[in-house]
Amino acid sequence: MPFLAAVLLQAQAAVFAPPLGVPISIVTTRTQGDGPSRLTVHVARTVRFARDGIGYRAEVVLTEADTGDRVDTAAMVQAGFAGLAGRPMTFRLDAAGRIVGIDDRQAIWDRFCAGIVAIVAARHGHGTPAERAALAEQMAAPLRALPPERQQAMLGSLVSALVATGGNEPPGTRPIRMPGGSPFGGSVELTGTRSIASDGALTRVTTRAAADVPQADGPGARIELEDENDNDPRTGLVTAHSDTLRTTIGTGAAERVTERLTTVTITLGN
Repeated sequence: MPFLAAVLLQAQAAVFAPPLGVPISIVTTRTQGDGPSRLTVHVARTVRFARDGIGYRAEVVLTEADTGDRVDTAAMVQAGFAGLAGRPMTFRLDAAGRIVGIDDRQAIWDRFCAGIVAIVAARHGHGTPAERAALAEQMAAPLRALPPERQQAMLGSLVSALVATGGNEPPGTRPIRMPGGSPFGGSVELTGTRSIASDGALTRVTTRAAADVPQADGPGARIELEDENDNDPRTGLVTAHSDTLRTTIGTGAAERVTERLTTVTITLGN
């Protein structure tokens, strides 16, 4: 029985067989907020896979990173990626597509943090140049202090967004629970469904989840997530992605709704 179980688990495991030496273009666009607070982030990169022992090597070059003109946490992270534009990076993956290492990770992370410092100092409109530089360093300090595994996860998102997940589950709809962030701080648990449909050439994974978040001294909130991934079961790669995170605070005339829309467009051979 243990041998049979192992065989069944192996059969159900997701295939990861990316095309080797083929340039893959990935364009991520995120839009969040309304009016003057609206933020649009646009990041483009090219990924090429090669064999690396029993795993893979992914060569990544950021070709564009437009972070808008805001100075907040979301814009800071994208500013860090902007600081890496044009510099080749090498990521190591295991046979299942999980990132297990980044060549020269510390040097890349230092450039990532330097990009944040540069853009915050340039955009912050108050104080002397020295005061702006000090503020920028202060804002970047928590990122500089992140442990190596967190650094690897953040940098690794440049590649992991391309690796399909969930496609090895059988078709159908099943209930799920997943973590989310509260607009009042802290974390919440979202509940909903995940649906998987496949025609052999394409696997579509659709997730819908929500949570109501009460607040003792004010109006509560409702968080709603809609996420859709199209995966190629032959390569184990995502071919398209979109997600919408909607947060509603209050009701009636006092209701405030914010949306964050993320799309990922993936093109092979360009």
